[in-house]
Amino acid sequence: MQKTTRILISSLVFVAILFSAIASGKPVTAVQAAHLNRNAQEDVNGAVGFDKNIVRNYIQKSSGGFSQEVLGVNLNVIGKKKVSDNPFGDSLNSVEGQMENQPPSALLSEESLLSNEWSYPIFGTELGISGLNITDIDNDGSLEVVAGETLAESHGPNNRWFVLRSIDSANYEQVYFSEIYTQYIQKMLTADVDGNAFSEIYVALSDKRVFVYSGTDFSLIGSFSSALVPNSMIVTDADGDGTFEIIISNGTDIVAYNAVTFLLIWQTSGYGGNLSAGDVDGDGNSEIVSSRGYVLNSATRNVEWYFPEASGYGAQVAIGDIDGDGIYEIVESERYYKITIYKATSESPMWEITTKMDIDALTLTDVNGDNRPDIVYGDAQWGSLYAIDGQTHQVFWQISNPSNGLNGLATGDTDHDGQLEVVWGGQQSIIGAVHLYVADILSNTIEWQNIDVDGPLYAVDTGDVDDDGQIEIVMASKSSNTGHDDGIVSIFDADTHALEWQSEDLPGINAWFGISSLRIGDVDQDGQTEFVLATSDIYDGLIQIYNGATHTLERQSKKNSGESTTALEIGDVDGDLKMEIVVGWASRNTGGLGPYITVFDGETSEVKWQSINQDTYRGNVYDIQLADVDQDHQVEIIVSIKGGSVYVFNGVTHELKALIPTTAYSLAVGDMNQNGRQSILVGLSDGAIDIFNGTSYVLEKTISFTTKPIACLKYADLDKDEIPEWVVCSSGYLMVYTSDTEDLLWQSSYLGDALGGFNQIPINQIDHDSNREIVVGSSYALYQFESVEADPLTLSRMRVSDRNALPGDSLTYTIEINNLRGETYSNASAVNPLPAGVSYVPDSLSASSGDAVFNSGIITWTGVLSAEETVMLTYQVLVNNIQMPAVLHNSAQLTAGTFSKVIDAETMIGYMTFLPLCTKGCADFLDTFENSTTGWPINNDAYLLTEYIKGEYRLQAKDPQYIYLIMAPTCKRQNYIVEADARWVNVRGDGYGLLFGLDEGFNNYYLFVVNNDYQEYALFYRGANGYEAIVNWQYSALIHNGSSNHLMVTRNGNQITLGINGSVLGTWTDGRVSGLTGVGLFIIPYSNMPNADVRYDNFSVRLLPGGSLSALETTQSEAAPGLSSPNFTGYLQELLPDSAQTDDLIRH
Repeated sequence: MQKTTRILISSLVFVAILFSAIASGKPVTAVQAAHLNRNAQEDVNGAVGFDKNIVRNYIQKSSGGFSQEVLGVNLNVIGKKKVSDNPFGDSLNSVEGQMENQPPSALLSEESLLSNEWSYPIFGTELGISGLNITDIDNDGSLEVVAGETLAESHGPNNRWFVLRSIDSANYEQVYFSEIYTQYIQKMLTADVDGNAFSEIYVALSDKRVFVYSGTDFSLIGSFSSALVPNSMIVTDADGDGTFEIIISNGTDIVAYNAVTFLLIWQTSGYGGNLSAGDVDGDGNSEIVSSRGYVLNSATRNVEWYFPEASGYGAQVAIGDIDGDGIYEIVESERYYKITIYKATSESPMWEITTKMDIDALTLTDVNGDNRPDIVYGDAQWGSLYAIDGQTHQVFWQISNPSNGLNGLATGDTDHDGQLEVVWGGQQSIIGAVHLYVADILSNTIEWQNIDVDGPLYAVDTGDVDDDGQIEIVMASKSSNTGHDDGIVSIFDADTHALEWQSEDLPGINAWFGISSLRIGDVDQDGQTEFVLATSDIYDGLIQIYNGATHTLERQSKKNSGESTTALEIGDVDGDLKMEIVVGWASRNTGGLGPYITVFDGETSEVKWQSINQDTYRGNVYDIQLADVDQDHQVEIIVSIKGGSVYVFNGVTHELKALIPTTAYSLAVGDMNQNGRQSILVGLSDGAIDIFNGTSYVLEKTISFTTKPIACLKYADLDKDEIPEWVVCSSGYLMVYTSDTEDLLWQSSYLGDALGGFNQIPINQIDHDSNREIVVGSSYALYQFESVEADPLTLSRMRVSDRNALPGDSLTYTIEINNLRGETYSNASAVNPLPAGVSYVPDSLSASSGDAVFNSGIITWTGVLSAEETVMLTYQVLVNNIQMPAVLHNSAQLTAGTFSKVIDAETMIGYMTFLPLCTKGCADFLDTFENSTTGWPINNDAYLLTEYIKGEYRLQAKDPQYIYLIMAPTCKRQNYIVEADARWVNVRGDGYGLLFGLDEGFNNYYLFVVNNDYQEYALFYRGANGYEAIVNWQYSALIHNGSSNHLMVTRNGNQITLGINGSVLGTWTDGRVSGLTGVGLFIIPYSNMPNADVRYDNFSVRLLPGGSLSALETTQSEAAPGLSSPNFTGYLQELLPDSAQTDDLIRH
């Protein structure tokens, strides 16, 4: 692993520590909450010890004042109260600190801003090679096809899976497609292991991991790591005990796991191969049959029979009663020319099928309705599919396969017409096409096959293309038939997403360079809308103009030799009240001129103007914007060269008004200062956005959202609050940021390469609701996201003057009704029943607007909540004489229009007890992150954001190429327990957890890593040779997949005990780091997913009995690298390791 040279240091001082003696300037013994010392020194407030399990701690603020924290039995903060005087009189040594002002911030969840309304995925290649299943996975009465595939334009083992469903008797659609796995899918299948009539989907990867997904919503149920590479996998109740097993073979050995708990049941060596299971000898018990000729007793794993004629590991094996005698036969196919049927009861082969050529697939299924399974197999090398009767041994149907072999084979009534279909994945042919075929068994004809569309699908626009009064989505693929044929234009109804039309071949051209861009508009002003394609004929670029209603080619431009088209825009650029088409170019061979733009007449397609060469040979125009940015009543043509400069031309005079040297990608224009003047917004190759004055072209501001190129950029009001948001594509992710604070509001999952290419991302209201939609394409799919109205009450809250109090105390409650939207709500309300145990103080209720009343124990407010207004309600209560300790939980129900929100606040009621503050010692350490002066680094750069936010500590990894390590602002210890709560917010990463055993210089340490997505944990040691797995990734059902996890590490001598959510995972021995060591936190992002965001809370370090610790007055040599003392802590970032440096630290 490489270590970067960047170590950022915070200037914060940690001042809140728990001790059991007065501030003497010497190390002291820690107070344990479970064993309270009742002889604590009295302070100036009269506190004389402890009450039950309540412990007090002091926090000193930068202003010099103090607050008290009350800690529960687990040392978690359960209350806080301001203290007006110094509780230690003049005996306290002064310590300087810095209070960070943390503005309110709301990171909206994925569902709260954009929802993925629709997608049109690309079919991959090698369809079904890892598995092709036909089953009713969701128990809705209709069969689905669940199959593996390989990401489009690549070949080899599958790396994704999809679910296909018929929408009518002649058409099918993908209803789901999975993530792209970093490892290959070896096998995938479906099974209902819990008997609830809903199937589970089992996906086994080449790195031995097995994932189980729900058939209803495709969410992850669980995962585990197998002991073997799963070259073969079956899910069945093989031993008849009522519980299904997942049985896996690597071709030699076999291992079985409980299908519900994923626990290892048994394993055996030497009998592996392709597997099947069933009662082949009629004894009432199932046997496990291997393609290597072994028949195993499923209970004892003893060999019952061995047939040496078996073809071996590469063969396929299936079990079924094909002759109707009540006993299952074993059917095994060689790779070449032979299928053999065996009878286990007589321990001999029965008969044999000689095939014409290689055998690609085999299954047993009843295809003729005689209640007996038939043998169905498919040829390789341009052959056919056959069905053979098990009694007569005769072929009774044959279907020709148009492809060069087949991957996967299954049967079922997939179109619900009452007749069986056979489904198979075709292998790629010499013409490049890859198809999934559905054939009718009765007619022996192919009923349906998918269109082989090649990505990327970024050429897209929206509009009423056929002038029928309805909006359409028009999309063009770059090519088709695995790059051998022209791109395909598809027109979808924007409301129903029904396919209205799809092209077959672009007339008169061979678009070798594909379709790069597409726009919709009435370019010839004949009253009929056209769509324009930027494409090519072999090596020569051109544009084609099609009638939007008839889909006929109206005209095309002349060809530009050696040039391919890139960006495309339409508009009246020269003020002649006619439409022009502006096209960008890229050189493709030595005959090309380099990047430039051409303005075509929209009516004639003749060239009106062509710019000078704008960059070096082989450069290309990436984006074009048309706008009057300098308010001279003439349109400017703004052009970006990919990774190069920005050119601004006058659309009328063609004068070059500005040349801006930069590293541009995408462009946008927007009124950034809300002064009616447009700025030029330039997305850069390094992930930054430059904002230039639209008149002077002077750089006004630079903001940075990521470290990767900004492939698409829009400045648009998504949530209708009259405040635009930044919409950005980068590295395959769609992201939305606030325009004022530049905070990340929302981020998609990984959507695929080339997302938003040439800045094609139309944002409009295109269906029959009032929300705006984003349409954007990638190499994976075309996506439609719908903006969701942001809850105007998101930032509303209730505050209480004291988090802890005594009977007789007065508490002041403040209700903040915050409207974050630019919309007024005329009938807003708040209803706040007072909690039991308090009495309302008469006449204490006030409201900044509206009407507030107290009646019968309830505070009620009604009024108008204006756009972006915050209404403040305050009132006082007295704490009654209630039994202690107790918690006052006060809550209010807020409403604004159709939105509602519950806000609350809590106060701990208990006796006051105090502990003295020690500034020169070290003991047990607790941080709930409610105070931002406890010493953790606060940082925001292009790599990492760290901050205290809403009582948590946030780590957001902007650059996903690094692991980020944070040292805790506390001293070193020898034997200790470190704990913390952790959760992902919005964007998940690969792992979070606890850093411990940290020596000087970050040279040696341990990482306890937890991955929520797969419910796995691992333990790694980091030394001079990089990372080494002490515990490699292990599944644990204790890990919460979608919520917070409580992590714990106990370091006792050379023993390491890991725990999660109150349960122990295990204890391991490793003594490579000893003595006094530090602790901390970390974040490991997925290597291709920026902005992973983890929140930590309730971080604590407790000394074990007999343990030792260091004083806070650590010398410079004893501190972490570059740190003057352990009070000052920063972060270290290290490059993500490659496979040669680590044993799967970055596993997923």
